[in-house]
Amino acid sequence: GIAYITGMSEVADENNFIVIYPDGLNFGWNYVRGSAYFNDVGDHNDTQFLRALIDDLSLDLNLDRSRGYVTGFSNGGFMTHRLACETPDLFAAFAPIAGSLYQGSEDVCAESQVPVPVLFIHGTEDESIPWNGTRVQTQLGGQVIVSASVPEYIAFWTRYNGCNIEDGGEYELLPNQEDEDITSTQFRRFGDCTGRGAIDVYLIENGGHTWPGRPVLSDVLGATSMDFNASEVIWEFFAEHSLSVE
Repeated sequence: GIAYITGMSEVADENNFIVIYPDGLNFGWNYVRGSAYFNDVGDHNDTQFLRALIDDLSLDLNLDRSRGYVTGFSNGGFMTHRLACETPDLFAAFAPIAGSLYQGSEDVCAESQVPVPVLFIHGTEDESIPWNGTRVQTQLGGQVIVSASVPEYIAFWTRYNGCNIEDGGEYELLPNQEDEDITSTQFRRFGDCTGRGAIDVYLIENGGHTWPGRPVLSDVLGATSMDFNASEVIWEFFAEHSLSVE
């Protein structure tokens, strides 16, 4: 399904990299593992699973372990946020698409504090993972963050990566590629981050819960931006980064 939605295999063929589409249990990833606020999802460790998967594939494929990358969409986007904190030694860059942070994410990330390259894409009209986030009331009158807002998770990652948000960079409007396209895309690259830290952001005005450049299920999930191909820009971002490994 995600291979069809993203068209990433075509980009892999053109650029000579291996693309892997793993399945999570029950069609999802356990990105909230260990959270005190989400205790009904089981304790299976998908981070451990992905580490084991890469090790196993390395037995049969000639993988460059300094150039491993991970991207994910929606539920996979949440998992990619978590992996950016938990696996800076395994993957060189991360791209969570239409995914967010949740209550407890900062606790997971506090254990690492290793700046990493991350790329974000999110639509303002995403009804599945809303731009303004999702919060639920608790029985004690408090709130639990099911998904942080887009400005909140961008602010988190600029802090985490030690980026200088006053470096003069601003969002720029990408050229509109279709006359009937109702979306518009703003792009910003945050510079002057700590260590390997880097951040690229694509914000899609009127964009839905979709993969830019691939108008799949737009009638159900909202408008798809055709101003850029998400799979291509993700690969371009990934290709800029590598790890120093044995």
